[in-house]
Order: sequence, then structure tokens, then C-alpha cells
Amino acid sequence: MKDIIMEAISFSFFYANQEGSARGSDLSQEVSEETPVFRDIRISDVVCAGAETALLLSGLPEMPLDGLVIQGYTVTAHNGVQCAHAKHLRIAEMTAQITEGPLIHLHQCKGAELEAIEGVGADGRLLMVTGHESAGIVCRESDADTEGRQISVGPEVRSGVMIRR
Repeated sequence: MKDIIMEAISFSFFYANQEGSARGSDLSQEVSEETPVFRDIRISDVVCAGAETALLLSGLPEMPLDGLVIQGYTVTAHNGVQCAHAKHLRIAEMTAQITEGPLIHLHQCKGAELEAIEGVGADGRLLMVTGHESAGIVCRESDADTEGRQISVGPEVRSGVMIRR
């Protein structure tokens, strides 16, 4: 892929005609037969030379994106990975060059695993975790907390959410 106007890869759950439902609202809706369900998806060996956002994952509070694996992803983008309301997410063997913000931002994510991530956050952060529902974030980056690869956790995030191996 080359010169993508918006997101190079995007999973954005959306309730039709519901303002604010496309990008990370934390307000739950009632689950019904119309609630979208995405699970057990694997994307591998993708190259993108230029995008606004490297990866946008936006599930719903009541029905998170479940079981997505991104492996072997090389990307140059303005913004890095932006993920809200996902569980059992795995990002591995990703090389990213971004020009704004953290390399990866996880909001209200549970059971995420990051491994073999190359690149630095434009703002000095490898990973930013926010949201009081976030839990079980595993970071297998031995050089985390070095220059350009800091990990930040929002004040609302419970202690013990980050697991470093």
C-alpha cells in the first residue's frame, strides 16, 4: 500500500446514525442482533508506505474486537497504532516510523500482547495505556523505557495492568 489517505488498516465498529460511535466512545449500548462482532482475525506481512494512521482498532465497550493478530507489519505513517475496546490483541514483528504521538496507544484494552516492535514514538513513548478497564497488557520489549520507547500509563489505569517480560 502507498499514500493511504486515512488508516492503513482499520476495524471500526459503528452504529449507523449514532454520532460518536465510530471512534472510541466509552458508553455501552445494549447488545442486540445488530451489534457487530469481529473475532479471530489474522493479518500478516503487510507493508504500507505512507498513511495518516498506521492502524485503527475501535471496538465497542459492550462488544470489543476480539482475537486480532497483526504480525509482520511495516508502516510509515503520521500517527501510530490507535486501539480502543479490544481484547486478546497481539501485535508482533511490527516496524513503524511515525511523526506524531506514541507508537502504540491502547485504551480500554484487555489481554494485549506486544512483541518485536521496532520504532520510536514521536513523543518519546513506545506505548501509552489509558482507560480504567485496561488489564493484562504484556510488553515483551527488552528496551522499553529507553529513549523514545517509554511506557506511560494514565492515572485512571489500575496498578498491575502492565506486565513486562
